[in-house]
Amino acid sequence: MDKVLQRLTKREIEVVYFIAQNKSNTEIAKLLCISIHTVKAHVCSILYKLGALGRTQAAIIALKLGYISISDDFKEINISKDILNI
Repeated sequence: MDKVLQRLTKREIEVVYFIAQNKSNTEIAKLLCISIHTVKAHVCSILYKLGALGRTQAAIIALKLGYISISDDFKEINISKDILNI
């Protein structure tokens, strides 16, 4: 976690939230009404900023950093409300 270079933007947090839900780039693009190319750019930025080697690692790091949270019963993933006040 010492490799975290920069904070994620609000849009990147939304993307990592959907990554944590195992959504594909195509699904994320549709959900956020953006192009798949834009999603890919966000994913690359997220991986770089978090120092992650892949999508799963990025989701785990985002969870550890408090960008997203998981309910106690592991059935819900949420964007941390405090994070959205960036």
